Amino acid sequence: LKLQFLYLIGRLSNTHARERLGIMKEPMEPMGPMGPMEPMGPMGGMDMGGMQMTFKWSVTETILFDGWRTTNYPEFLAACLAVVCMSVAMRICKSFITDPNGPFFRKMTRADEASLVLMYGVVAALSYLLMLIAMTYNAGLFLAVIFGQMAGFWLVEIDARPQLDEDGRIPPCCEAHD
Repeated sequence: LKLQFLYLIGRLSNTHARERLGIMKEPMEPMGPMGPMEPMGPMGGMDMGGMQMTFKWSVTETILFDGWRTTNYPEFLAACLAVVCMSVAMRICKSFITDPNGPFFRKMTRADEASLVLMYGVVAALSYLLMLIAMTYNAGLFLAVIFGQMAGFWLVEIDARPQLDEDGRIPPCCEAHD
């Protein structure tokens, strides 16, 4: 049965058989909402407009907007430092939101709620900006984002973790209390 099905499909792919059965006598033009569509480029509709899709090592880069361009090593290193600082700031802001001992895990007033929403907006904005920086496919900038995330984690998360005692248990002073 399977072989018969494959044989039938093979026969239908024959141009003469398609015409005899009345199946699509001529290839149809792709139709869009405004009529026939133009060819979409070498990637079948995925023309990326010259966007770099592989990692590169270069100090010449436009970061986020046209006004932030680097053309030499000092500018690029300063940009990498700024990206590390953005990444650390994002981790610190995120820790304020998620820390159970932080200011947002208590009875909240309207002002506290507003500041929590504002802080969440800052975290979201920084996260998306860092993602766009990583999408430049510049290896130096990508490593700056990763290094900043690591440094931010080290600054706010490592000390917040309880240290285990000799028996491998959390000391009574650090246990969560209801």
